[in-house]
Amino acid sequence: MPANPTETDLRNQQRLAWGLSFANGYFELGMLGWAEKELTQLGAALQDKPEVLTMRLRILLTRKSWPHVIEAAERAVRLFPHIPEFYVHAAAAYDMIGQSESGRLLWQTAPDNVRSSGVLHLHVARFEASLGNISSAREHLKDAFRLEPALLAIAGKDPGLSKILSENLSN
Repeated sequence: MPANPTETDLRNQQRLAWGLSFANGYFELGMLGWAEKELTQLGAALQDKPEVLTMRLRILLTRKSWPHVIEAAERAVRLFPHIPEFYVHAAAAYDMIGQSESGRLLWQTAPDNVRSSGVLHLHVARFEASLGNISSAREHLKDAFRLEPALLAIAGKDPGLSKILSENLSN
């Protein structure tokens, strides 16, 4: 937002806040069509805001519309390459359609700030494990837990990582 926001900027900011609030409310109630309608009604000028892209991805993920998740998340990655969440969504959708290698390759394009995220390493570990690259998966898990120790609880619930976690990671 500019130092001296215009009346249009202020209206767009208010419209964005209200529209996202309504969309989130509908989403929480399971009314996905209404949530999408709220996002669409924000207008073209606001569609590429990261908050709108995030909400749209939440809807697509809930619908398990994997090709659309990939399309929307890759667009979000191009627009906001510094936001790890968009990589997570795209790569997870690739994994859901059996294209784990594409998900892993997407992670490799992430900038340094995203690549130093524990969440990134956790997801890369999942992809490496699904591709049979166990030693690489273990290294990524070590990095994930070193960067964000709380991820151990999340990883422990992940069936794709259970075999790796059942073995000693220090090997």
